[in-house]
Amino acid sequence: MGVVAAVFNSVGRAFWGAISDRISFKVPLCIILLCWSLLLTSFPHLPLIFGPQIKVGFGIWLCGLYLLISGVLVFAPTATETLFGSINMAVNYGLVFNAFVFGGLFVSLLSIVTPQFHEWDNLFYLCAAMCILGTLYQKPLILSCIIILY
Repeated sequence: MGVVAAVFNSVGRAFWGAISDRISFKVPLCIILLCWSLLLTSFPHLPLIFGPQIKVGFGIWLCGLYLLISGVLVFAPTATETLFGSINMAVNYGLVFNAFVFGGLFVSLLSIVTPQFHEWDNLFYLCAAMCILGTLYQKPLILSCIIILY
């Protein structure tokens, strides 16, 4: 399964790279975050959705996750340069990329300290909520999503 997920990651990078060559990073990143939140909220319910075919469902879920994370990794350098400029791009992108480290540490510590997050389901819901908050953070991003949806 790891090899198949890695293929989706590789194909996703080419796919999202082709999209980033044609349009801005804002709308695709908004779509990625919304799809990611849907995937994260659906994970605890995979047994209900797929029933006895849970292994197939988990494979589909995992491939979708890797396809979407490749998009985040493709758009992050473009977004960093657009938002902060090309001066000190390497330093700025290094700081942005460290958000993965701090996000992982934050969720890990939250799962230890807060009793309601000892359940795995609640951690997935929390991460999905963070994706939605990340989508709603900037007004231009919201307007881009609304224009795309209508």
